[in-house]
Amino acid sequence: MGKSDDSILLISCKINLPSKHSPQGYAFLKGDYIGLHNSFQSCEWEKLLSAHTDSIEDMWQVFKKELLDRIDTFIPKINTAFNILKKDSLIRPLPLNVRAIISKKHRLWTRHMETRDVAVYKNTSLLGMQLQAK
Repeated sequence: MGKSDDSILLISCKINLPSKHSPQGYAFLKGDYIGLHNSFQSCEWEKLLSAHTDSIEDMWQVFKKELLDRIDTFIPKINTAFNILKKDSLIRPLPLNVRAIISKKHRLWTRHMETRDVAVYKNTSLLGMQLQAK
């Protein structure tokens, strides 16, 4: 063959990855905040914190532990692995047919700006009136 300075490397690697666990997050919108509030009010903070009056760091750790325990109790957990793929109704509050009209109107407006065609402008205006009616 010819004199080539190209080289080919063949690398094989065996990797053992730890099993994936689904990440957990809190569903803050579904939390029982009245129960959380009542739980904090019924807690005897003086008794909990009196043993740690010499160190603010220890007091903070006690408070933080109580807070996290109560959050686990009153706020449900959800699997956050696929929440990125899910279309949230809070992000998309408009119905599908209204979004389709908006999309079509935007396309027609772009076409009108490129061509300055009067018929395209009239169609854009008609779609705008349809949107106002809905």
